[in-house]
Amino acid sequence: MKYENVEIIERVADAIDLATIEFKKEHGKDATIREGEEFVTVFNNGVLILSKKKRKLIVKVILGKPYLVDSNIDLLEDVECKINKDGDVEVC
Repeated sequence: MKYENVEIIERVADAIDLATIEFKKEHGKDATIREGEEFVTVFNNGVLILSKKKRKLIVKVILGKPYLVDSNIDLLEDVECKINKDGDVEVC
């Protein structure tokens, strides 16, 4: 199914609204995403990642059924790691 650009924008805007509602439930009705922060919202058929960089809202949509893992990552802070061509973690 092919969508018109306007329809895509409306669907993404609706997803952002739903994600924002959940964010505010967790952080308070006046909460806003701050510079450098990001959060992920899991939908039935994909995920929406919202972040704020250089005062702009960055939106990433990844479609497809998310993998659900019944485990914890057990980290105390966010990390960004580099993966080599063999798929091994090199640097975090």
